[in-house]
Parts: sequence; C-alpha cells; structure tokens
Amino acid sequence: MKLPFWKQNNNNTAWADAIKNIRIITVWSPLSTGKSFIARALTWSLSKDVSKVCLADFDMLTPGISLTDGGSLNDIADMVFRGDFTPEVVQSIPSIKENKRIHFLGGLTDLLLMDLLTPQVMRDLVQALADTYLTVIDTGRELNLSATLAALDHADLVVVPVVKQWHCVRHTRRYLTFLQNEMRMDISRMRLIVNEGYPGDLSVEEMEEILQFPIEGTLKRFPDLNGNTFPKSVVGLVKTVLGNSKNNQMKGGRLFDGNGKLAPGNIPAATAK
Repeated sequence: MKLPFWKQNNNNTAWADAIKNIRIITVWSPLSTGKSFIARALTWSLSKDVSKVCLADFDMLTPGISLTDGGSLNDIADMVFRGDFTPEVVQSIPSIKENKRIHFLGGLTDLLLMDLLTPQVMRDLVQALADTYLTVIDTGRELNLSATLAALDHADLVVVPVVKQWHCVRHTRRYLTFLQNEMRMDISRMRLIVNEGYPGDLSVEEMEEILQFPIEGTLKRFPDLNGNTFPKSVVGLVKTVLGNSKNNQMKGGRLFDGNGKLAPGNIPAATAK
C-alpha cells in the first residue's frame, strides 16, 4: 500500500516540490461556509513546512480573523491617504507571538477607508505578498470589490468550501459558471472541499453531479477548537487541496475514504499557474 506522496521519504522533498510554485492561496465562497476557519487551518498547517507564511484578511465587509499581532488594511489605507504607500511595506509585517513563521495582515475595520483601497493598490499589495510569503487570503464573497478580485486574480489555488445543502451547492455552481464564462477565470485553479461542520444531507456524489466539478476532500465534523490546534483531518486536507489531484478528473478515485481518512495512492504535485 502506497503512502500519500508527502510521506514517501523522510526529507519531505515531495511535499516541498508540491508547494514551491504556490505563492497565493485564496479561500473564497459565495456563501458562509467556514472560510475563515479553513484559512486559519491552512496557514497554521503550512507553517510547519514553510518558513514565512502570511494570513491576510481581505473580507472587506465582514472581516472574521482576529489576531493581536501584525498589520492591517487600515494601516495600508492610511498610507494611501497620506500619499506614502508602497506595496513593499507588507514585506516587513511582524510575525505573531504564537508562531514566528506566521505573519498577519488584518482586515479593514473602518469601512469609510474602503475607497482608498483601489484595484491597483490591492493588486500591488497581493503581488508584494506573493514576493515575500506563501500567502493565504481569506476573502469576501463579493465579486464587485477590488480586494476579492485581486485575491482571485492572483491566486495560484482557490479553495472553495461547500456544505451539503442544496441551496449552497446550487449557488456555488452558478458562481463557478459565472466566473468561468463571464469573468474568464481559469477555474481549474479551484479546489472544492466539503465542510461537514455545517448540517446537510447531500452526498458527495450528488454534490459533484450538481456542481459538475470535482470535490477534493471532506472536513469531517469536529468538536469546538481552542487556540490554533486543528484536527489531523485538516492537516491532511491541506496537503490534499495543494495537489492537482481530482480536478477535471470526475471519474478519478476518491482521495478520502468513508471514514474521512486519506485513501492510499499518490497525489500529483501542484503545478504553477
């Protein structure tokens, strides 16, 4: 029985190869499906293997990540207002106390400053983050906001949490179609995962049939979490979504078995955008 690819050798080179071309991972969904939790889980899990990871909260209307250290989009907006903004300022965001490998760019808490964060400012900001960190962006659902568009445009991978509810799957399908046909987005960069922390009774097979898009894996139900400790299922799923595994292979084998554990076999390394 083969092990998952990141466990096949002791020096973890396969896992390093899988992430070396990834600079921006955006977590997005058209509905409330646990984006912020998954963004945090991705960040903390990646920090075990990557020396500099940035978690950025680009949810302009409802920022959902609260950490005491780091910078914020409020700081960026103030610099734009003063006329002394340079994108490189994000390259010196301090690390957080709990984990020196993680840097945090908090969300915008003063909505009156939103107009200062223009499309050009946000594009330059994301590019500067990509030049310095492996960055996980928790972004809002609104496709008419410059922060969301910049996060999607620059993403090497877009992680889309879905829940087992018909209306959520239907809306996600509608948005995927819109992104592909109207906004000309390469949706092969997207990785759909099921968040079972929310109720619902659809099967994965039913969801894939409605979505016409593969689901990479499932986060099983788990108890309330304290601090930054995440269940092993999250860590496994992190490394699953970073592999170009099932995408566009609807008839491929399942990555997760019925118990929520990774199925045996290799997961191909991620490719650059």
